Amino acid sequence: MRSLITSLLFLTAIPAIAQKTPRTIGQQTHEESLVNCDELADLSTSIPPESRPYEFARAAIASLWYASKAAHVPETEQARKNPDDTGFRLVTAMMRDAKYSSNYYICAKRAIGQFVDKNNGENTSIAASALWIAYDQNIDLNQRMLALLKQLGRIPQAEVMDQLSSLEVERSDRIKDMTQPSAVAFLSLIDPERADDKGHATFLIITKEQKKTLVDWTMEHFPEFKDEAKTKWNDDASADAHLLFNVLSGRTCKDEGVVAKGK
Repeated sequence: MRSLITSLLFLTAIPAIAQKTPRTIGQQTHEESLVNCDELADLSTSIPPESRPYEFARAAIASLWYASKAAHVPETEQARKNPDDTGFRLVTAMMRDAKYSSNYYICAKRAIGQFVDKNNGENTSIAASALWIAYDQNIDLNQRMLALLKQLGRIPQAEVMDQLSSLEVERSDRIKDMTQPSAVAFLSLIDPERADDKGHATFLIITKEQKKTLVDWTMEHFPEFKDEAKTKWNDDASADAHLLFNVLSGRTCKDEGVVAKGK
């Protein structure tokens, strides 16, 4: 399974990573460091190797939650629904949305930033780098949109609309870049050294308590997952986060069936 994950990542992530220098991946600007990311306060910063897959999965889920928030900044939609809003208010709302969206993507980058280092292992480093780049490219799209909106009145409206639609098409491609590295983060929770009597990888390398923490945090932040009959999610980031349950379902934690000492 490790070789499969590695091959998949090299095919999908390396072209994107090549667009960034090693010095920029995982680093944040001074302006980005000022963004408040409350939901990351409980993520570990000193991680022993044996806990790395669990902590990376936690970080990936947190980053996907921020990415989902970035996709649903509501002010532009509210302005469009209000018939009394002027074009000026709509453009202002679009600018505000882009700035809020960028802040959420900054938090998404920060969540997985510490895992891009190669010392975390090849699979983890490549997956974290691919996620980081996908979020960073969405920030770049927001900046390009802001620059374009500032040109309203200076260039023909048809040209503005054409460029805005092109940015949205590009954004849909960048959002899809999150799926495979997210899957790798969650697949890393599977123990590749253990199999059941049929040869299936049905064991996890995390404890029952760690599994509960992952599930509880995810269900709290993605309440739509509580609807077990639902099969389509609000956005690509939510769909990627739901991959966690595909990995956890039907698999045994490493301490299940183990009797605690003294009992």
